[in-house]
Amino acid sequence: MKRCLAILLMSACLLVCQAAERTARPKYSKTETFFYRLDRFIENMMLQGIDTNYISFHEHCWRLSFMNSEVGINSTLGANMSQYGNATINLYSLPSIDLGFNIGYRAVDFGMSWDVRRAYNKKFNFSFYGKAWGLELTKNEISHLNGKFNSDTEGIIQEVGSDDISIKSTIVSAFFAFNFRKYSPIAGIRQGYRQRTSAGSALLRLQYMNLDITPKAAALATGLGGLQNMEVYQVAVGAGYGYNYTPNQGKFLLHVSAMPLLVFFNRTFYSAYFPVLVGEKLTSDILLSHKMQPSFPVYLTGTARLCLAWEVNEWVSMSAAGTFNNMRFKAPATEGELKINHWDWSAQVLIGVRFGAGKKRVSEVLRAYDEDPNKGKVFLPFLDKVPH
Repeated sequence: MKRCLAILLMSACLLVCQAAERTARPKYSKTETFFYRLDRFIENMMLQGIDTNYISFHEHCWRLSFMNSEVGINSTLGANMSQYGNATINLYSLPSIDLGFNIGYRAVDFGMSWDVRRAYNKKFNFSFYGKAWGLELTKNEISHLNGKFNSDTEGIIQEVGSDDISIKSTIVSAFFAFNFRKYSPIAGIRQGYRQRTSAGSALLRLQYMNLDITPKAAALATGLGGLQNMEVYQVAVGAGYGYNYTPNQGKFLLHVSAMPLLVFFNRTFYSAYFPVLVGEKLTSDILLSHKMQPSFPVYLTGTARLCLAWEVNEWVSMSAAGTFNNMRFKAPATEGELKINHWDWSAQVLIGVRFGAGKKRVSEVLRAYDEDPNKGKVFLPFLDKVPH
């Protein structure tokens, strides 16, 4: 009899403890649970096949950065013109203070910057990176330029001042890293992944480039033979190498990469006021467009990057990066021997703040979800197919 009473008492105590535990267990919203499940699914999917001794994600998945960037160009345009002979225009961007922001989640990154004083320079970038490949889009617009328009027969024809000419460039590139299990091309540049151990990799790159040149000053447009607009389109493919050096599990990182590129598609279109005979008079009021083929079917160009990154702590990070791209074009003698040599570069300093729920909070919420008999009511059940 005493034994039965003891068993009943123990059972009652156990039931009371379980009820108290259920009462004390915190309740988490389905929205919070869903987003943590979604982030866990993305993290596990993007780390599958990755050697986590070399590459991992940061604990806090979001990163907001404030940046000061210098976006610039150095361009040389030359042509054999009937009026000036061999004429060249040398352009370079003037220093400016471009401020902006950059926000990233895992391996997706978006940023904008602009000249806050006079809006001369603007930059936009978007990027997405998978485990082995990545896609980047960068657009620059620069009108804060200086230069000289020279002629071998006339000397200096015109000084080019601020806002006399505008240059826009667009670069879209896709790349593949062979050693993607141990090397992250974006650990330093975008700081989505974290490079825990030093590693390098051979890289493949496919790149599309567009250059838009528009004279804004009437005198400059006239001196350039009535030029109103010139656009260069190029597609290139190449291979190179990148290396990430870190002596302390990714807290400090040095990234270096360089890739020579072979331009296999190269076209230039320009619009200008051409002299046209109308009746017995010669007029130059007719705006015509013209397509120029290059002198050679292929050109050799390249791109390079250098970056220093420092993780101050789990919340704050800093980085400084420079990127360089080159575009060239040369038309045959029948087209006036037009030559373009354009260097597109950017340098930026970022101070970033990471945010997002910590691992402890996420673990608590997901543990409560895993122990919930009604968890099927939370939508998108496929998120549980990736093991965690």
